[in-house]
Amino acid sequence: MSLPPFFAALGSDHYLTPDDAAAHSAPHAELDTAWRFYADLFGGFCGSRIDPQFWRHVNPARSLGTLAVDADTAVIVVGTGPSLARRLPALKLLRSRVLLFTSPHGADVLAGHGIQPDLVVVDPHTSIDDKPAPIAGRTRAPAGGPLVAVSPRTPMDFMAGIPIDRLFVPDPLPTWGLWPATAVALAASASARRIGLLGVDLDDTDGSADWPLGGVLSLLAWIADVPCLDCGQEGAVKAGWPVATLEEAAGGSRALPPEVTRTPRLSMPERFDLDRARLEAIDPIVRRARTLLSLGLRAQAGARWPGDARAMERAAIELCSWRDDAAMRVTLQDTLGLSFLPRLWRNGVELQLGFRLWRPIVLAAHELVHQADKLESRLALRMCA
Repeated sequence: MSLPPFFAALGSDHYLTPDDAAAHSAPHAELDTAWRFYADLFGGFCGSRIDPQFWRHVNPARSLGTLAVDADTAVIVVGTGPSLARRLPALKLLRSRVLLFTSPHGADVLAGHGIQPDLVVVDPHTSIDDKPAPIAGRTRAPAGGPLVAVSPRTPMDFMAGIPIDRLFVPDPLPTWGLWPATAVALAASASARRIGLLGVDLDDTDGSADWPLGGVLSLLAWIADVPCLDCGQEGAVKAGWPVATLEEAAGGSRALPPEVTRTPRLSMPERFDLDRARLEAIDPIVRRARTLLSLGLRAQAGARWPGDARAMERAAIELCSWRDDAAMRVTLQDTLGLSFLPRLWRNGVELQLGFRLWRPIVLAAHELVHQADKLESRLALRMCA
């Protein structure tokens, strides 16, 4: 495997320090560098795995899968930027010598030109080049169509009509929430010979070359043991991705289709049962959050009592202290799909706010309580079904 395991570990948002990540993945010389990217670009929280709508319960993918490609195979990650249209003739000529990884929108654009990709990466957290998947329509071929890699939190609209045998959840899932970077990470993990970008141009007109996608792509070029080439000359320069032609990126022989080694996922009933157990485990925290929410709402309404500032301070400290139990922290975050409290755990609170601490208290406690109630309702409906 040519991609260090810490990349997927950081994207899981399960760790608060690089030492913690190293202890749970593996020590690596570039982990500190990757952590700086993670902290600078995302504030130490990608949010790429959170599932506040609990789509994981009904995700139809039945298997976890590890992707592999032939040793001499080049992968082109195809976006829909200007360089794609300008190089479509060259791409068609070289199609048999490369594997194409793209997004749902990219698959639709390619299909309009008679090209079927080999892998569609569905990463619903991303905003660039993303919309509900038309994969099952024009891109389906008699052989079954492209493989489709999905995260457990993928909404059903993105998977409508896709043959079950084409779906899989990558294991591990190397995402920081931006599909082009996820596609590059999958290609690197699959031991591709070379990785090229086409149509992933980024917009350099407003200085956005430094926005998160460009940063993560540069990080991947740095840590992946595989040549990374930018086959589109338009848009922002990406550090670590020298400009090259498609001919230079392509392999010398016919590219064999990618293969997926599959293991069964938990069944839908098992996923519901797992969340019941998790909800029971976090019940003491949920009940305590209800108390803190009441305290914060009273302050929000303008009621002030002697000692309230100190009470707000204690409540804020308590909310932040839940980060110290790593297992509970991860269970809360993953089970309930929390986003505000995990950021509070990383950024802390300004205790000098005093009485005004009711704001972060209400935001964090309300999200936690609301999500717990929503999950409980979902599980109750399942029991009645």
